[in-house]
Amino acid sequence: MQIVKDLGERVPGSLRAALTEAALHLKMTIPKADVSGLSEYNRAYLGRKLAVLDDVLCLYATILGLALARTGKKLSETTFVEYGAGLGLMSLLAVRAGVGTVIVNDIYDVSVEDAGKLGRILGLAPARSVCGTLEDVLRTTQDQGLRIDAVASYDVIEHVYDASGLFHLLAALPGPVSVTMASGANPYNPRIARPIRRLHHDVETRNREPEPGRKERDCLLSYREARAEIVRQCFQEAGRRPGEQETQALAERTRGMDAADIRQAVSWYLTKGALPAGPAHPSNTCDPYTGNFAERLMCPGELSGILSKNGFRARVLAGRYGAAKNAALAAAKALANAAILVSGPAAMALSPYYVVYGVKDE
Repeated sequence: MQIVKDLGERVPGSLRAALTEAALHLKMTIPKADVSGLSEYNRAYLGRKLAVLDDVLCLYATILGLALARTGKKLSETTFVEYGAGLGLMSLLAVRAGVGTVIVNDIYDVSVEDAGKLGRILGLAPARSVCGTLEDVLRTTQDQGLRIDAVASYDVIEHVYDASGLFHLLAALPGPVSVTMASGANPYNPRIARPIRRLHHDVETRNREPEPGRKERDCLLSYREARAEIVRQCFQEAGRRPGEQETQALAERTRGMDAADIRQAVSWYLTKGALPAGPAHPSNTCDPYTGNFAERLMCPGELSGILSKNGFRARVLAGRYGAAKNAALAAAKALANAAILVSGPAAMALSPYYVVYGVKDE
């Protein structure tokens, strides 16, 4: 089984072998692990990953291979950060492959705690964990005298409220450093983009009931109604009462803003009488209380351009389909990968995910 897929950047044979061994090890050990001590949220999360574990491990090994391939260091001397790690499955691969310092980072404290628990259960506990933002990671590594060599994530960049700010922070790292941000929210693949747009409409317009295994920090109100609540609060604080039409107009035009930006937009409206310009994208939306975007559809070329402006040699890579449990599915994926390989710029329309990849030298 080919674990590390070729995405147009060469992964050295020794690194490929180490990641393949790590993936095969996790394939054997994770399903047998007693995870009853994990939170309900992460037990449900892990259950979804176990259903397609071969594909997940292949995907994470490929991303990790890209991240580590250009560090110029031995694995044992490398410091790797899994940004927005969740349960830290990519970090487990890194530890097993022999990466010297592995840092699990996530803003959700439950996931950071559970990542440590799972690592200890499997005997692969990462060296460090940081609950918070990338700024917290940078502060921690500076305090501990660590130099970050590689940062990687999967299905994180599409949730980040300020992607430009994130890349600017990454540019502050002393080189050489590699950044590998991959996302399954591929706007160019219609089979992916269509259901994501339906999801956007759903979270915008429908209130949700608490369900087992949900993130406690997630908003249950429809995002439009949550924004309307913030608008009403702003008017109340200013000693004014908004009309419903006024409230809904502001709620609609602040789609994709967090609470701080909504307040700024309402303040401008109260002062100048001018409504905000409105969202540039027809469906992208975020939880206004956390700024967490719902599977944001973004142009990977624009993200690559931001990395380039911040001093990285950046590329956009088309993801390939990973491993499969049965021969028929494996053959279908191999055929799709062959089509991606020869499709040039059109490959992204077939790809299951995109990768924004950059290397910053000294």
